[in-house]
Amino acid sequence: MPTTVPPYEVAETIRHYKSQYARAVDTKQWDLFSSLLHPALTASLHDLDGSLTTTSDGTKCRFSSREEYILFLRTGFANICSVHVVGAGELEMVNDEDDVAAVWAMSYQLGSLDGAAGGGYTEIGGGHYHEVWKKLDGQWVIASLKFVNSFRKVI
Repeated sequence: MPTTVPPYEVAETIRHYKSQYARAVDTKQWDLFSSLLHPALTASLHDLDGSLTTTSDGTKCRFSSREEYILFLRTGFANICSVHVVGAGELEMVNDEDDVAAVWAMSYQLGSLDGAAGGGYTEIGGGHYHEVWKKLDGQWVIASLKFVNSFRKVI
């Protein structure tokens, strides 16, 4: 089945914003991060087997708004240094010219801020983001996001 590749400018704009998404998390620029997400964002995080990720306190990683998702990440990354690397992505126009489906390969490294002191937490991993980007007031934003881990190792 043939795919409809977005126009070059649209694809490059979305790739640029996805790179900003990763950098905003890594540098804790939550206002920038927020500007890349639809207010009615739906998001979920999934384990290696595809099941919904559950945090150590029993919270299921499913979010029904931009604010919910940001609060989760902001809290989770408060004492973590991170580097997220996102691939070029597979982008496809869907429905109309204001929706783009994207799949991105992503790898990450996480470390607790106290890691340099000889202790702490270190994790490496990666997986794929499955997203829908929509135009909102002339800007491309993520309307839905699903991240599925392919591998994860705590060192």
